[in-house]
Parts: sequence; C-alpha cells; structure tokens
Amino acid sequence: MNRLRAQLRRMGAINPEAQQEYRSVKERHSFLTAQLEDLHKAEADLHQVIEELDELTRREFIKTFDAVAEQFHSIFHRLFGGGAARLVLTDPDNLTETGIDIEARLPGRREQGSACSQAASAV
Repeated sequence: MNRLRAQLRRMGAINPEAQQEYRSVKERHSFLTAQLEDLHKAEADLHQVIEELDELTRREFIKTFDAVAEQFHSIFHRLFGGGAARLVLTDPDNLTETGIDIEARLPGRREQGSACSQAASAV
C-alpha cells in the first residue's frame, strides 16, 4: 500500500476537469479542421474561376482586337485612297503585357512601323 501511495504522490495532482477540457479541445480541433478544409476547397474553386476568366478574357480580347484591326485596315484604305495598314500585337503570347504596333503604307510608299506603341490590356 505504501508503495502505491508513493507512486500516486509522484504522479502529482489529478485534474478533475481534464476529461471535459479534452472534449472541448477535441471539439475545437474538429471545428478548425473542417474550417481549414473549407478554405482549401474555396481556394481551389477561386483558382478555377480565375483560370476560366483568364481564358474568357483572352478569347474576347483576341476577338475584339481582330475586329478593330479589320476595321482599321478598311478605314485607312478609304481615308487615304489606297495603301495598307494593319495592327500588330508586339507580344501575342503575353496578352496582358502586349503592345500594339501600327504598320502603315501610304499609297505609293513603302511600309513603315509606327513610332508609338500603345499598351494593350486584356481586361
């Protein structure tokens, strides 16, 4: 008996609230784990939406650019009574940072690139 009592004394004081504290901490851990999983899913969903928007924006930019370039060519030809002009993307592989060059040839002259490039935005 004395030996067992000595062992109990060495173990230290007993916390009667330990079981309740454990349940509370376990519940909190489960809640935070579920919240973390929700955040990871939301992050993945946002990345997917961003990719879809980037693709849509790219398609719409190219469609709009092509339409503007076609009209520019037509109007230039009518305005100057001939010649040729076209719009060219400076970096077609990087639409968010590309510029637009104007290449024009007046009637009876050779083609020249415009000195000013305008930055294009894919927005």
